[in-house]
Amino acid sequence: RSALVFERDTRAALESELATTEADASEKRLDAENLRATLRARDVGFNRSYADLKAELAANTASAADERAEAGSALASAEARVEHLRQSANFATSEIERLARALAVMQLHEHQQEKSICTF
Repeated sequence: RSALVFERDTRAALESELATTEADASEKRLDAENLRATLRARDVGFNRSYADLKAELAANTASAADERAEAGSALASAEARVEHLRQSANFATSEIERLARALAVMQLHEHQQEKSICTF
């Protein structure tokens, strides 16, 4: 009879321990599933953020290329304007020199006329 009581008590203790272990295992499975769900949500968030950053980078790269092209065009235009101004300045300098020579000739001629008037 005491063997039956011992067996019953042992069985009850084992069943209680089994129930506790199963409850712990169920809780651990639930924790693991929650963790997996959290990690999946983070992955989705990271993937969206990565895609957004990648799109922003592509837009910025395209914008920078456009700005470089505009700057190159503006530089070429400015260089052409500088060349035009240089040519205009050279022409103006040549004209000033030509007019200065003509003025000198006229002044010399006038001076010679005054001398010839004075000699008469």
